[in-house]
Amino acid sequence: MAAVANTQVSNAVIRLKELSADERTRMLYESRIKMERDIYSITKGKEETARNEGLQQGIQQGMRRGMFDVAKKLLQFNRPINEIATATNLTPEEIESLLP
Repeated sequence: MAAVANTQVSNAVIRLKELSADERTRMLYESRIKMERDIYSITKGKEETARNEGLQQGIQQGMRRGMFDVAKKLLQFNRPINEIATATNLTPEEIESLLP
């Protein structure tokens, strides 16, 4: 615990020295900090976007598989292919591929 507190105090002293330095050094420091935050934000945003896109793709694939399951059931009940296509948004060819 003392090591953590000591590290925090050391970091605070370093930050104080940086902020009390001449104006040019302070501006460089602030620019560097802004750049680091910008990079973090951009990276985090891309990760979040990629995650959301992957989730959406997974949901769509799952729904499509579900439609194939529904089509198989409807075929078992001898429903017409055009009716199954309308109900599932599958093509007649996709439905025919499910026939034994």
